Amino acid sequence: MEKLFKIQNLQNTTKSFLFLSELQNQVLNCAETDIILDFSSCQFSHAVFTSFLGVMTEIGDAYSKKMIYRFEKGSKTFEYFYRSGLYDYLMSESEATHANQNALSFWKVELEDEEKLMNYVDKIIDLSQIKLSDNARQQLFKNFYELFTNAKDHSEQKYGVFVCGHWLPKVEELVFSLYDTGIGIPRLVQNKVNSHMNGENALQWALQTGHSTRQLEKGVPRGLGLSDLQEFVDINNGRLTILSNDVYYDYNKRNEFIKEIPYEIIGTLICVTICKDDGLYVYEESE
Repeated sequence: MEKLFKIQNLQNTTKSFLFLSELQNQVLNCAETDIILDFSSCQFSHAVFTSFLGVMTEIGDAYSKKMIYRFEKGSKTFEYFYRSGLYDYLMSESEATHANQNALSFWKVELEDEEKLMNYVDKIIDLSQIKLSDNARQQLFKNFYELFTNAKDHSEQKYGVFVCGHWLPKVEELVFSLYDTGIGIPRLVQNKVNSHMNGENALQWALQTGHSTRQLEKGVPRGLGLSDLQEFVDINNGRLTILSNDVYYDYNKRNEFIKEIPYEIIGTLICVTICKDDGLYVYEESE
């Protein structure tokens, strides 16, 4: 049996995040085994959602679902997935050979491949169009690198960790997202810190400087890196969005928004927007 889901336009808005959380639940809970994601009427899919959409193949397989992606050839949505490297992944290609130079190509992260991981993080910084002193670049590299290692070390991921992104020249922004298929940040905090926390409070706990579930195991304060990333986004006038379990969090310099949502996703999606900035970023360590 097959079931078709029509994908609407996906803007970088709360509405689209909620739509995708509902879609994942419907796909995994329906009785049908052949699932068609129909993008024929989707005229735009924001780069921030590519990792989430690609991971549907892995999660679907774990739930005995065959995922079929249907596009109109020549459509803007098809062209973007082609240029982002997602098309190659769906076609089981070993490398994203069709990804263009502005892409952080869709990748199932291999943390054991240290050289590839470091090159990927370097490309995130290089594409971001910001000026960094040497020490600022080292710190930003460390923050981004920790996103990948924490996704594996903290998340208890089951089906992999995935990343994708793109430099968007029209709006002069770099957007990338990392999706781990693990326990989720709120659930992890509830399990290891305080089982009585609700999802919103648990995620807010994880965003505070120095808070980490690992500090309870090792006795040494270790941040998740989210607070440092939030501080960078604040300086850059960028954006940080997190979708984890049943919590949606959206942050920029002018606004912070968090709410529990009706549909719980598997794991955590972290989305970062970096704006082009001609000012020089300098990092000074606090004493």
